[in-house]
Amino acid sequence: YKNWPVVEWGKRKADSICVITPNRSVERMWRYLVDKESQNSKFRFLNKVTSLPAYIIQGREYRATFICTSEPVNSSFIPLEKTKSLCDPAVFNTVITRALSMIVAVGNPFRLLKIENENYVK
Repeated sequence: YKNWPVVEWGKRKADSICVITPNRSVERMWRYLVDKESQNSKFRFLNKVTSLPAYIIQGREYRATFICTSEPVNSSFIPLEKTKSLCDPAVFNTVITRALSMIVAVGNPFRLLKIENENYVK
């Protein structure tokens, strides 16, 4: 946030950053952690960062987008909400097209690959 490229992206605004989560419960957990950490003045801007679950992101755009790839799965590694899962190609495509300038995926790529292979490549 300190190194915001003003020339390319325009004025620095925390609300032009979005954290996209796989579902509402992960979004609530992220928001709880932000509220807890934002007591420290170093992270106060995080309160203004938008956070939304992937299934309601359509129609919105953000300068910088962070995707939380950790999602609840059952014992067979099948996402609990398959139609809203980031492993669903349609949902994933919608999510990555919300970024105007930067997109960052945060999570375990090996776990994602395992989920995708077991559920969509059969």
